[in-house]
Amino acid sequence: MELKTALQEMLEKKDEPSVYNFIKCIVNLFPPSDDLSISVIKRGNYEYILDRKGLCLVSLAQDEYLPFFSAAEKRLTTIPYDIQDYIVNNWKMILKELEKILDQYSKRESTYEKKLEEVKSLVNN
Repeated sequence: MELKTALQEMLEKKDEPSVYNFIKCIVNLFPPSDDLSISVIKRGNYEYILDRKGLCLVSLAQDEYLPFFSAAEKRLTTIPYDIQDYIVNNWKMILKELEKILDQYSKRESTYEKKLEEVKSLVNN
């Protein structure tokens, strides 16, 4: 499914399958790097992150008696309702972050310029 179609469907239906399709389209546009991600929302010690593998929940905790943080990642197969609502209402912020990632990556690999233009057209509308 094309990103524009998935976005329109998500904005019309606002249900979990349409939000999941939108996320799948974004994931397909990500460069092949595990170092790139988009922070969707942070709630206390938990952060919802979108990367090339999909949506995940990262929990941060400070190690006892040490000045270090540890993180645990959990891949999500279902999207909580409040996160769905947040994605529907803040889709432009997510696409702007994806645009920044693709802009940097397209300087190294020109094949990502087409993907960058697709995202830019949706962000600027």
